[in-house]
Amino acid sequence: FEDREVGGFFYTAAGHEQLISRPKDVQDSSVPSGNSMAATLLLRLGKLSGRGEYLAAAERTLKAFASLLEKHPAAAGQMLIALDFYLGPTRELIVVGDAEPAAEIMRQIYRGYLPNRVLARRPGAGHSAALDGAFRGKTAIDGQPTLYVCQDFVCQQPVAGREPIRRALNDLA
Repeated sequence: FEDREVGGFFYTAAGHEQLISRPKDVQDSSVPSGNSMAATLLLRLGKLSGRGEYLAAAERTLKAFASLLEKHPAAAGQMLIALDFYLGPTRELIVVGDAEPAAEIMRQIYRGYLPNRVLARRPGAGHSAALDGAFRGKTAIDGQPTLYVCQDFVCQQPVAGREPIRRALNDLA
């Protein structure tokens, strides 16, 4: 339902029956607006998958509502979160390793506060090819859970083992 001319997303598809108006939700209320969540999720998915078309759609959405963000920022808190994420820097955290030790690392990451990051882990054999780029060349070191901290798919040295990963996460926070 993307508005490719102006940016943002409509509630209805272009081929939907003719309405008096074709609304676009942008102001947050008790829940974030559809456009705010679309921008946020497209940015996260684009950063994680490396797919530029997701990032471009999010950028068009942010530009479409820039005047709202400037004049009435309190009306679009989630869109401001998306803008902050867009402006970055954004880190990609990739966890590899056996199921339970890697799941423990994931729980550790979720307990902390690491804004502007995306996180991925492949627990087993069946997976989507959409994130192949994020996992390319990343393996567990010495059979231990391993954390890769990257930015724009350029990674630091991997960190292996529970305690070194804990220290690395504390350094990121």
